[in-house]
Amino acid sequence: MGVAGGHIQKMPAASAATICLSHGNGLVGVLFPIRRASPFRTPQAEYTGWLGRAASEVHGRGDNNLSLDSQFLALGVLNFAQSSTPSSLKMTTRRKLPPLNAVKAFEAAARLGGFTAAGEELFVSPGAISRHVANLESFLGITLFKRGHNEVRLTQEGSEYLAKVAGALSAIEDASRRASAPSGTQSLHIHALPTFAEFWLLPRLGAFRMAHPDARIQLTTSMEETDWDTDSADISVYASEGGWNERGIHLFDTTISPVCGPQWRDAADRDMRISPNELVDWPLLSSVNKAADWLRWFHACELQPDSARPQYLFGTSSMAYKAAMNGLGAVCAELAFVGQACADGQLLRLSTVIAPGSSYFVEARPGKKESDLSRAFKEWIVDQAGS
Repeated sequence: MGVAGGHIQKMPAASAATICLSHGNGLVGVLFPIRRASPFRTPQAEYTGWLGRAASEVHGRGDNNLSLDSQFLALGVLNFAQSSTPSSLKMTTRRKLPPLNAVKAFEAAARLGGFTAAGEELFVSPGAISRHVANLESFLGITLFKRGHNEVRLTQEGSEYLAKVAGALSAIEDASRRASAPSGTQSLHIHALPTFAEFWLLPRLGAFRMAHPDARIQLTTSMEETDWDTDSADISVYASEGGWNERGIHLFDTTISPVCGPQWRDAADRDMRISPNELVDWPLLSSVNKAADWLRWFHACELQPDSARPQYLFGTSSMAYKAAMNGLGAVCAELAFVGQACADGQLLRLSTVIAPGSSYFVEARPGKKESDLSRAFKEWIVDQAGS
């Protein structure tokens, strides 16, 4: 290959790659062979040696006009050596990264508390999440989770690894989101609870989109509260019970009451009402985080049944609501989220008795100057909550 008046020749050999430097028709120097069976332990030092020997050979010819050529020849040697050297010589410059999908699966499983919930978020099966985590554990040589019956718990090593990779994934997400946004386009990342997002926010979000047609909006959900140190969200919508953790702006309070699918119509009276005593014997549904809602509602009915425990538990309340729509049983639902489903006949109210639910709040990212779009969304959602 020609390089600024000189060229590099590779002389074939059975077990080596010999590099020759030439200028014009004359041979400038011959560099030592690269033996493929025994790669160098310090590739950078060997490259430096090549360059030094090349320069010495050129200078020894007494040809001052070769000084510029020798620089190009040296660069050519380096390029050639890098392209013809075994991959083991290049590991010093290659990142040793685990598969990104495996890291995403691990982070989701750790954040959501299980392989099933992680699979739902990433749209894969729990088995796929388990395989990804196993591959990552094999790559790292450590155990990330303690596996139990229908549960997984982070090990100490897993907790330490999560603390590091969660922030890295958020940084990648934020950088990608900003890089993909056209110049001048405002973007907004909203983080909300799954049931709030699906049953309350999504049906209303079109109105905000119409008011801001050029905005790029990202909506993500999680059962966990937003971690501002690792999450790239601009806005967080979260819930609390008992008036604690009220950092943001209050949106509304919910009430809870039993509902079921139309398949159970014959089990109730003509007004689709059923006594609390009878409801105790129904198949009760709930999300994992809302399992105590049934007991709270029965207490509001002045009952304390020992059997008021859900027989079916789901990862989110939205899943429990859909299970009720499909006839699996009754769910103690937050009425603010199932009003439309009741109006459409997908769900039926079983009682007029209500009990307190949760309080919902909206919060902008603390410690950061709030964008016009973030401020506009916050004002819009407060207005929607009050209407």
